[in-house]
Order: sequence, then C-alpha cells, then structure tokens
Amino acid sequence: MVYNITLYTKPECHLCDDARAILDTIFAEAQDDTLFALREVDIRLNETDYALYRYRIPVIIVNGAIVAEGRMDDYARSAIERALVI
Repeated sequence: MVYNITLYTKPECHLCDDARAILDTIFAEAQDDTLFALREVDIRLNETDYALYRYRIPVIIVNGAIVAEGRMDDYARSAIERALVI
C-alpha cells in the first residue's frame, strides 16, 4: 500500500522539525514493502493554507485525514503509526 502523507510546515519551525524527524524514523522502521509519498507544504506559499494552518503547524495528513498537529509527542507518534497501520 502507498501512504500519501502531507506535512504542512514552514521554515524555522522547531515543531515542524520534530514532526519531520518522527516521520523519518517511522519511514526507516517500516517494512520494505510499505511505500510513502511525502509532500511537504510551506504554508506561507498559499493564502488558504496559511489561514487554515498558521496556528496549528505542523499538521500531518495521511491519505486525506489529519492525524497529528501541533506539538509532536508520544501520542502524536502513536496516532501517525495507527494511521499508517504500523
């Protein structure tokens, strides 16, 4: 299965860096037959994205559903893993 993941972010966002690190760890630990398509979106480049996510970033969407946002803690990681069926 291919998981389409969108990470809404912006430069110089330490929470966004934490989110990306969690995703990178999950990707590295995944089985070889699991495929991920990651798209990083800078919210500053689109007015709609900025209005929706400026106070919520980072926001991680898996296959169209928001699974984690804001501070990335163990709960957020678990939510991401559940969405990825890992």
